[in-house]
Amino acid sequence: MATSSSSSSSSSLSSNTSSLRKTLLVGSLYFVQGLPFGFVTKLLPVYMRQQGFSLSQISGSSLLFLPWLLKPLWAPFVEHTWSPRWGRRRTWILPMTAIMALCCLLMAALGLRAAVPVLLILNVATATQDVAVDGLCIDIMTSDADLVNGNAAQVAGYKLGMLATSGAILFGCEACGAGFGCVQIAMAAVIFLVLVIFVVPLNEQALTTSDADDKASKNSSDTASHHQQQQPAASSSNSTGVNSPHTAPKQSLSQVIGEMAGLLSTPYSLAMVGLLLTYKFGETLSDRMFKPFLVDHRFSASNISLWSGVYGMAFSIAGSSSGSFLTRRFSVLRAAALVCCLELLPQFARFYLSLGSPDPLLVQACVYVEAYIGGLITTLVFALMMAHVSKSSPATHYTLLASVEVFGKGLAGVLSGFLAESYGYAFLFGLGTLSTALSCLWFVPLLRYERALVTEIKAHAH
Repeated sequence: MATSSSSSSSSSLSSNTSSLRKTLLVGSLYFVQGLPFGFVTKLLPVYMRQQGFSLSQISGSSLLFLPWLLKPLWAPFVEHTWSPRWGRRRTWILPMTAIMALCCLLMAALGLRAAVPVLLILNVATATQDVAVDGLCIDIMTSDADLVNGNAAQVAGYKLGMLATSGAILFGCEACGAGFGCVQIAMAAVIFLVLVIFVVPLNEQALTTSDADDKASKNSSDTASHHQQQQPAASSSNSTGVNSPHTAPKQSLSQVIGEMAGLLSTPYSLAMVGLLLTYKFGETLSDRMFKPFLVDHRFSASNISLWSGVYGMAFSIAGSSSGSFLTRRFSVLRAAALVCCLELLPQFARFYLSLGSPDPLLVQACVYVEAYIGGLITTLVFALMMAHVSKSSPATHYTLLASVEVFGKGLAGVLSGFLAESYGYAFLFGLGTLSTALSCLWFVPLLRYERALVTEIKAHAH
């Protein structure tokens, strides 16, 4: 008994160390992706205006994000073309990360006016790296706990990268009296540091092998059986998932397209697509116009920036990081359903605020609660997506699902201004609340699928 207990303790320590190592790796790679995104969204409009660019030119800089919408077109190529010597994901992560650093250095040398084409190349490299990093995350994060921790690292790392560019790097460069070029050199240095510390020594096979050893150890102590009964949806997917990504057969484009079409036509996948299209629709609809609403009610720009940009981001990162606590008690799917229902609280609070003169304390409470819940639901839904991707083309499948989510949020963002201008803030925030409530209905067929899976597992056990 003592030997068994000692073995179990040693296995648990090894598993925790492996999980921490994988979480740090994933978080650092998504942190790197957040650097250029933070620059393009937060700093680029300021620099462009300072150098005399027109408002239409500044608005046109949104086209720099086209690679993120178009990346499903080349995701199958990234998925199924790699060097066995370098590794399936490292083949793409290493050169794309290096290109990102080189683009930053090139922009520093060229200056802003000549750097716009380089920015487009930077976004292509970042979007391509994202496909490979998503695949790596799916490959090495095989348990529910790993998936939630990995996606918490994804969301938090990305947001910290944005904060690093628009906060620490910017303030540091301005304190030295430098500007655009200094910011680019600092970004390149950070990216190069991550490249050397995490990407160059990356050994995918070692990470997946250690995970397989952990699973074998858990099976010997009957832990895996209990885990399946508690959280069947994600476990069942991963039990047949990408446990050997290095030996996965390479597929042609037509094979990948056929597989994706078949996967997306199942009732479960259709419900998942419906959820991804709508779960952030109401939030985005309201969020895009909440700051203009506060401006119209004479809140200062500094307070709005402090509440939403600094404190709100901190609450969002805290929410992203707390998903693992919920999944200790519920499956990922059930936790996501619960949090999606809780999202109604800040949405309704916005509607309530729009009916009269908004109280500053209530505004702050609304901002912080929405940021926390928004970060939490994003982590859980991303984990849910990763838990149910294709075995042979996980990165391509995940990229398609992520693009569906981006499209839903993009559509809401486009409609929000028109609806607020035409019908007023109260109508818009009320519609956002209703949209969020309706999105919760997609969990009904998904939870029904989970219950059916539990029944099937118990039947096989007997």
